[in-house]
Amino acid sequence: MGSCSWMGAKIMNETQSVLEKLFCKASTALSMAASPADVEPEMAEFLHLVRAHPEARTFVVELFKRSLGKPGGPWEFIQFCLHGLRWPEMYEFLQAARAKDINNMRARPVWEHLLSAFDDDWEDAEFYKEYTVNK
Repeated sequence: MGSCSWMGAKIMNETQSVLEKLFCKASTALSMAASPADVEPEMAEFLHLVRAHPEARTFVVELFKRSLGKPGGPWEFIQFCLHGLRWPEMYEFLQAARAKDINNMRARPVWEHLLSAFDDDWEDAEFYKEYTVNK
């Protein structure tokens, strides 16, 4: 995965710095895992911190967008988060990205998988305790 600094040289506050570190930790673990479900604790730790800090929303949206713009970005981790967050600005971003890549047979399925995470009955939810406990 190389460098894990998704935000570049941007000045960050303490919450943003912790979020970026957790994002990096989960992304790196995912790159070495057999299955995204194996990294659920790391992904959930990031998701829970995002939920606890709504003031960091713009930062997290930018983090997601930048990481999705890089080859090998952790789209399965982002998909996990999107299901829990369902932020409309990310949905709009993903729709635009899919439209731009409509003829790209490698990229389009990834955009479609990411968009599917916004569904209440997202089929991959069954692989995660985060979304199956207390159902």
